[in-house]
Amino acid sequence: MLDSSAAIEIALDTVEGRALRGLWYVDERVVSVPLFQSEVTNAFWKYVRAGVMRREEATRRLSIALSLVDEYADALDLASEVLAEAVRLEHPAYDITYLVLARRSGGTLFSCDKKLVKLCEENGVDCIHTEDVPVTVPRERHGVCG
Repeated sequence: MLDSSAAIEIALDTVEGRALRGLWYVDERVVSVPLFQSEVTNAFWKYVRAGVMRREEATRRLSIALSLVDEYADALDLASEVLAEAVRLEHPAYDITYLVLARRSGGTLFSCDKKLVKLCEENGVDCIHTEDVPVTVPRERHGVCG
């Protein structure tokens, strides 16, 4: 499972992004939610709008981020459970969609969103975030993304 915050760090090739990317195994399937596409696109739009990045660079980085996901879950299948959990946890449904999918799939969520990571940890959902990963990752762990 990959959320937009982690994908953006990976696409930007930050220290945190490289560390997260290095933890993927060869042939590991990456699943996300359809919202991921809009969130990542919007983030790179913000970089261009703020003058931090040229449009061509944003387009290249967007392509990298989008290419990280192998499969998207069915948002309709998740909707009612996401709403129930968002209400219960008093947290925006956008983020809870990632939590619900990770829980349902028994997968590990890669995220750089501290609030979402905390919710995952409090609710028994496995996650990896930048505080979990060393700055240097052993080469043997590097897979398709390394």
